[in-house]
Amino acid sequence: MPSIRGELLDAAELALRRARILGATYSEARVQVVGSNQLLMRNGILEAFGTQSSAGICVRVLVGGAMGFSSTNNPDKIGRATENAVGGAKATMKASKSIKLSDEDFAEASFSSKVTQAPADVPVEEKVEYMKEVEESVAQKGITARVISLSDSRELTHFINSDGARVTGDVTRVEARVMLTLVMGGRAM
Repeated sequence: MPSIRGELLDAAELALRRARILGATYSEARVQVVGSNQLLMRNGILEAFGTQSSAGICVRVLVGGAMGFSSTNNPDKIGRATENAVGGAKATMKASKSIKLSDEDFAEASFSSKVTQAPADVPVEEKVEYMKEVEESVAQKGITARVISLSDSRELTHFINSDGARVTGDVTRVEARVMLTLVMGGRAM
């Protein structure tokens, strides 16, 4: 199960402070942590199971009406990423039209998926059993190939900006796909 560690939150705050020192009139930092699982079944045989996780921080700034962006997956390098974002904005100041963001009132907020059972809490064996049930329901005469995939992910987000916004998100997704090859009259469909 992914989590946003304190070092990532600290790095986001550091990015805003560093951007201000480097001359940004606006800055934002977004921390994102994603954990996912995937299962793949072909013709009733489980062929693959994978678990993946990733984390990173992106920084966006406005300097002299120009925008710059940079990202890193290493919280220890957030200072350099912020310098790259500011440097990118400064490099494009003369070549681009001046960007102005709309006037908004920023606040603290959070959002999350309504989940009755976290996919991570469902045993892999139960997920495989579900896939077998789907496999049996579609295995019929003429269907020569069946590929079933089941994946789930959880994405945690923490967004802050120099205007006072603080937004956290926790989104869970589940996806099932079934691909069938049907042969009729000697032609695959």
